[in-house]
Amino acid sequence: MAPDPDGLIPAGSEPDRVVLRLPADASCAPVARTCVMALGLRAGFAWSVLTDLALGVDEALVLLVGHASNHPPGANGTVELRCHVTDGALEVTVELLGGVGRPAAEAIERCRTLVTGAVSQASVRADGLAVAFSVTTWAG
Repeated sequence: MAPDPDGLIPAGSEPDRVVLRLPADASCAPVARTCVMALGLRAGFAWSVLTDLALGVDEALVLLVGHASNHPPGANGTVELRCHVTDGALEVTVELLGGVGRPAAEAIERCRTLVTGAVSQASVRADGLAVAFSVTTWAG
């Protein structure tokens, strides 16, 4: 794909959709957090909403990476971050791919409680291996 005149976004791409795959390792959290906050900033969300997004990503990663760290070396899997700006909302899904087992029930409930308190809508998949949330408050 050819870049746009500014050389930033390939022609024909979806600039309001990001898919990022990272090793299931805590050291990758800043990359995931920055990605979500940058997309939210680009979409016009207020700073307070951006910090809520960062909290949602952090808590999802605490759940997923914390669980993955219990795996044997080299078997941690991959964290996939999917973000999409659509119809006045920013939707985020963080999922552990290739992981083994499931997080403890207490960890799932902690994540559900903290993420739900920070964003417009949130859910944690029953097996605890995916967290989805969205925000709908604009900077307006």
